[in-house]
Amino acid sequence: MNFDADEIPKPEVIQFLKFYDYDGDPFRITFRHAIFGFFWQRRPQGRGIDDVTDVGVGSSIKFLKEQCNSDLINVRRKLEKNCKKNPPFKILRIGTRDHYGGYHCSWCFSPEMIRTKMKFAQNDDGPNWINYPEKVTDEYISNMIRKGLWFDGKTVLRRVDQDSINDFAPNAMLKQPQKYREFLVYPGFIKE
Repeated sequence: MNFDADEIPKPEVIQFLKFYDYDGDPFRITFRHAIFGFFWQRRPQGRGIDDVTDVGVGSSIKFLKEQCNSDLINVRRKLEKNCKKNPPFKILRIGTRDHYGGYHCSWCFSPEMIRTKMKFAQNDDGPNWINYPEKVTDEYISNMIRKGLWFDGKTVLRRVDQDSINDFAPNAMLKQPQKYREFLVYPGFIKE
């Protein structure tokens, strides 16, 4: 399995994979996709599915060796390349839009850590926002999070709360709301 730092699989998914007897082809997990915290998500762009992201995250050792040259990132690349057409292998899909297999919380960091992520962003992550000095100040980033705006300052996110979303955030975080407050509670509701 290969997860990005912002992808959190559910423990029961890991348990399922541990005991499920399948033929070893690769698998994808459907994550609930949040941005800056679990209180923001992308607005649907006509497809109506922008609150989830489907990511190729793993395979058997046999598939990894024979199909991906023992390189974990190749599992993800091979799945992304083949998911739009008829792949030459079966793909196990875990999770649905109504029953997530985990959580993908993009840019769920403090403003300081967001700047660090920008500094080391990979080329395929879109524009490298660190090249726009006005977008890397604590004030700009905090305003962006509070207003639900993307880095471009134009794209508006959709605010959600625990009552409006089934399976809002990882249980471990929900059981410790004070510790994870900045990711669970919309900043406009937090009293300093």
